[in-house]
Amino acid sequence: MTKWCKVQVACGAFLTNFFIGGPMKAFGVYFLVFQLDLAASAKQASMVISIMYGTYFFTGPLVSVMCCVFGYKWTCLIGTVIATLGVCLSSISSSIEFTYVTLGVCLGAGSCMAVTTMFALVGQIFSDKRPLANNIIALGSAVSSIPLNLLAQIWIDSYGWRGSLLLMGGAVLNTLPVILFTMNGAKHCNVKETTSQRKVFDTSLLRSFSFLLYCLASSMYIASIVLVNTYLTRYAQSQGIESIAAAGLISIIGAVAMALSPLGGYMVSLKTIGPFPVNRSYILSVTLVIQATAVFTLPFATDYLGVVVVVVVYAASLGISGAMPITVLSDLFGTENLLTSLGVRSFVIGAFSMASPPLIGIAVDATGSFSLPFFLAASLSCMAAVFFVVVYLCVGSREDRKPDVIDSDTKVIESNEAKT
Repeated sequence: MTKWCKVQVACGAFLTNFFIGGPMKAFGVYFLVFQLDLAASAKQASMVISIMYGTYFFTGPLVSVMCCVFGYKWTCLIGTVIATLGVCLSSISSSIEFTYVTLGVCLGAGSCMAVTTMFALVGQIFSDKRPLANNIIALGSAVSSIPLNLLAQIWIDSYGWRGSLLLMGGAVLNTLPVILFTMNGAKHCNVKETTSQRKVFDTSLLRSFSFLLYCLASSMYIASIVLVNTYLTRYAQSQGIESIAAAGLISIIGAVAMALSPLGGYMVSLKTIGPFPVNRSYILSVTLVIQATAVFTLPFATDYLGVVVVVVVYAASLGISGAMPITVLSDLFGTENLLTSLGVRSFVIGAFSMASPPLIGIAVDATGSFSLPFFLAASLSCMAAVFFVVVYLCVGSREDRKPDVIDSDTKVIESNEAKT
């Protein structure tokens, strides 16, 4: 019974990420629409996605509190309703500022309540197979991004962008029955609905320098992904690539990542590969360097075939890394105080995710070049790779850790990094 309830929870978490996490990756398709119909500059159009991702992570501390007070089920349900209303209300928007609130704030906050809670739930249930479980669950948004990016462009062409947003809201609404299905499985796995016996929010994490450095590295990693998701479609369109083909680039990333993510999750679940021990921190850093190299070369690919080749390399490294940052976090710091750790880490990531696209948007408006976002994304990935190694050398190499270090450093949990 326990085995099947775990499968039920994993499937439910996957589908939650599919229906509510996937649409977040599809809104790069609306970049040009916002510029044309809402008279938005590149900075203003990018702010929609920037606020969406920023709010997603900034809501982390609130989700920690809500899960403790209301339980996992009601936190997910409330988040889904907020996200659905946000997407549907966006269809009546007459200004980019209104879209900031509906798509940016409502969809971002609602998605965080649903998806982050699911990853926290899975973190409690799975132990030995946690890396593989995280990668499979993170695939949800990648799988849905494959059809949704193309569907969104087709819906725009067929029903206009307002009708398209209504259809997207219907897709998000499908999360409601999935949540009920998942929570039924969690109940059979003896997961408690609330955690009132714990502190609602433990600030002792802020005393751990290594944890804060890890948060900084994670923030740079996510910010680089947000920049690519925000500007890839628009860059392709600026190179004269037809809109459907440009929208399909995100679908290609999703397809390649989907194919390789289970393999990556299985590999990092092993202790050794042949005679070599598996060091997840080093593997993560290498994949980030590969991502950075691919992103850096993207502006030099001016034809569609060249762009596709670079995108495939980028997606392959993204698929291998998968939810590895989440697993590395667990390896280095432990899984205690799950919800508190999630909130602190999410808040730091939110600052980078919200700030990067609009700041680059200012430069794009000034220069008219859509290459700058990719150079910054490559730089962020490289810096993240270095910081991940530094954190491992400071924390992961300590075989005999002192009690005072454990008290401050082992209060970190698993989050939904792949999400992005």
